[in-house]
Amino acid sequence: RCAVEMQAKTQQLSLQRLCVEGNQMPLDIGVGLHHDVLSLGILGDDKRHTCTAISASVNLASRLEGLTKQLGCRVLATEAVVDQLSPQILKETAMRKLGVAQMKGSLAATPIYDVFQADERAPQAYKAATLKTFERYTKLALRPDDQITDADHADIAHLRSTLEAAAERYSIKDVSMAAMEAVRDPKSGRLV
Repeated sequence: RCAVEMQAKTQQLSLQRLCVEGNQMPLDIGVGLHHDVLSLGILGDDKRHTCTAISASVNLASRLEGLTKQLGCRVLATEAVVDQLSPQILKETAMRKLGVAQMKGSLAATPIYDVFQADERAPQAYKAATLKTFERYTKLALRPDDQITDADHADIAHLRSTLEAAAERYSIKDVSMAAMEAVRDPKSGRLV
């Protein structure tokens, strides 16, 4: 909820800057969410204090935030976060599974989700309408190359074409498929 609120406030601030200040540069932030254990401490002396979080989890969340730009998403969450959601919040949260990511500096493969509830209306409507098609696309396309048959390639092309046509109907450009192909490891099928 906090990440969605952050996106809403950022959009409001961006609109305010445009209307009041005439600033044409919109503000845009990405949010990476991960759930795990970390060490938090206050460092410094009597005159200067700094709060620091130390953990591979902090690094993973930071890398997810960076991945938002590449995949054209506003909020990315790991499965560890999704697993922590109550059934009610899970039902209320608009999201789609992107695939499994292998983050730099981490040995574990991490399933990641696009929390598109924070998107603008048109992309949100498009993603909600194409959930099942997108899920079929990612299940086929995000596998190791040696497991993708010629028939699979034809299905992947058809699904991608269907998704692109849907994006056009909603007057948006979905960069996620091209971006996933660009960061997909051919040997593992994971996003890297």
